[in-house]
Parts: sequence; C-alpha cells; structure tokens
Amino acid sequence: MESGRWETGIANPQMLKTGLIVAIGISIHNFPEGLVVSASYTHLPKLGFLVATMICLHNIPEGIATATPLTVAGVSKRRALTIAFLSGMTEPIGALVGSWFLLTMGGSTYIIGMGLGLAAGVITYITVDELIPVAHEFCTASSKHYISTGLLAGMIFGQLLSVVFNV
Repeated sequence: MESGRWETGIANPQMLKTGLIVAIGISIHNFPEGLVVSASYTHLPKLGFLVATMICLHNIPEGIATATPLTVAGVSKRRALTIAFLSGMTEPIGALVGSWFLLTMGGSTYIIGMGLGLAAGVITYITVDELIPVAHEFCTASSKHYISTGLLAGMIFGQLLSVVFNV
C-alpha cells in the first residue's frame, strides 16, 4: 500500500490498511441495515424503532472496530473518528434509499417482506462468511468462544427488547 499525503507519521502501515479495509467493509455492511430500518418502520413503526435501537447498539462496537486499527497505526484520533463516522453514514443513506423504494413501489406487505428478507439475507451472509471468520483469525485460541458468546448474548438481548417493546 502506498502512503498518501495524510498518512505521514504512520507507525504501522499494515494496521492502516486493516483499518481502511474495515471502514470500507462496515460501509458496505451498513447500507442494507438502513434498508432494514426503513422496511421495518414502514411495516410497523414499533418494529422499526426496535430494529433501529438494536442496530444503533451494535454500531458502537463497529465504530470501535473501525477506529482502533487506525489509531494503532498512528492516524490521529480525530481523523480515525471521522473515518468511522463516514463509514457509518451509509446506513442513513440506505434508509433513505429504502424509503424512496418503498414509496415508489408501494408499501405492500409483499414488498416490505421482500425488502426485509433481502436485507436480512445480506447481513446474515456478511456476518457468517466475513465477520465471524475474520474475528476468529485475529483472536487468540482461548478467546474464540467470546465471539459466539457475544453473538448469542446479542440475540438474547434483541429478544428481550422485543418483549419490552411488545413487538
């Protein structure tokens, strides 16, 4: 990877590359999440609020996962935060595109169901095929179970929130 003008003072070029790849991956991952929020809100506003809350909570570790390798590489905290913020902004863009699509195609339950199914499939594929294997690659053998435990805890927390929100 060739260093550009703003990368002066980079202590670890490999971590810079990793951080930028994570930022791009999170950007791609966030777009269908925006579609999910718009489709679920169109179907049932309570469901949309629940989905938006869950996605908001899981975006916190995504932002940390984006900014951490950049700061370790030597990027300023302000620039790392800006990159993490910009990678997260694809989500509201996805929500706007999803809303526009639903308004254009009509908010029928068929279209909403197809939108939710498509977005859920994309997110599931990215999680199972990309995120979990990469997480296993970068953790120690003794901490690999934390990934599965965290995934399961997140699912249980989502179910508990659906009971609390009565969705």
